Amino acid sequence: MDIRRTIMVGITLVLATWMAACAAGAQDQPPAQGNTLQSTEWVLVSLKGNALIEGREITLRFEETSIEGSGGCNTYGGSYTASEDSLSLSGVYWTEMACVEPEGIMEQEQAYFQALNAAARYRVAQGQSSGDRLELYDEAGAQVLAFATSTADALVEQEMPTR
Repeated sequence: MDIRRTIMVGITLVLATWMAACAAGAQDQPPAQGNTLQSTEWVLVSLKGNALIEGREITLRFEETSIEGSGGCNTYGGSYTASEDSLSLSGVYWTEMACVEPEGIMEQEQAYFQALNAAARYRVAQGQSSGDRLELYDEAGAQVLAFATSTADALVEQEMPTR
């Protein structure tokens, strides 16, 4: 009986050590593509390839399962799921304030919300400067929104047209 007990204790210790090593190795792995969206403040640089109205910033932030941001006038939020390069937004809502300045901001914001709701795919690309670039595409594969990681990067992106 003592030999069986010793063998069982030995096997248990080996398995526990192996599981701990696997858990530690998984923590050292780079984040999955879906996680690259999280915890970054994305600033819009292009809306369907068009320049943006100056004076208002449009932002997007991904949390674990939700999005939030500013449409330039109103704040918004909603839920999302992402895997590899697919993106699905749901329950997108926004406040209903009216902004009269700068001129055209409400039309731009509505176009932004429409493009955001049409997003079906995404791509995160390393920028030429210090930041990343987030591109959202509709079902047909057309780029509908492009973001940079900071205001400084966004200003550079607006000055330099995309290829």
